[in-house]
Amino acid sequence: MTEPALSTQLAEEMAIADDLVCVSDDLVSMPDDLMAASDADVEQDPRAELVQLRRAMETRPAIDMARGVLMASFGLAPEDAWSVLVSVSQNTNTKLHVVADELVGAVTGGQIPKPFRRQLAATIARVQETPAAVGLDKV
Repeated sequence: MTEPALSTQLAEEMAIADDLVCVSDDLVSMPDDLMAASDADVEQDPRAELVQLRRAMETRPAIDMARGVLMASFGLAPEDAWSVLVSVSQNTNTKLHVVADELVGAVTGGQIPKPFRRQLAATIARVQETPAAVGLDKV
């Protein structure tokens, strides 16, 4: 090889080596980049948050009515009525607003599905027992 051809080949190899170093630097910094991306995922997209807030506003009236039904029907405190709804929701793997809709629907002539009825009965009984036990501790 002639001197100019050798220097051209050497220059090309050096450029390739520089590119490889840049690529390897990018790979080394990849976990940091991924970490930054996961941190960004923790910050919620404002549009998704808006959708969730709208959904909450739509479902809140039914949830509040269901709490009222539980309070009036079983003499529960507002916090206890909330606990009953949450417990039924979690133990039946059903969205809270769906449980509330079923309960409100039962007041207007609908039927509560069996899994909800069982869970409601068990949770209400447990909640009604707890205040009596707490009241005895205070005396």
